[in-house]
Amino acid sequence: MRAAKLGVELEILEVAVDSDSDLRGILGLDATIPAGQSAVRTTVKIRGNATPQTLREIAAWGEAHPPVGCTVRDAPAYSLDIEIV
Repeated sequence: MRAAKLGVELEILEVAVDSDSDLRGILGLDATIPAGQSAVRTTVKIRGNATPQTLREIAAWGEAHPPVGCTVRDAPAYSLDIEIV
């Protein structure tokens, strides 16, 4: 969307997300190991009719605005409600 707004036609836009976690924490086998991801990495491949700097700025803008990325970076308040019915 950002590229279109800037008049840039993208030929390639690939986004890959990878993470690290330890199954011992997820399965509750070791209380000292957290169940969550220990690292999250995003890789963007981009090509279009713009300068490398503009393409970097488009990718950076996209990285700053995704709902999942923003949630990972700025964790919201979390609560748990249990209803026994």
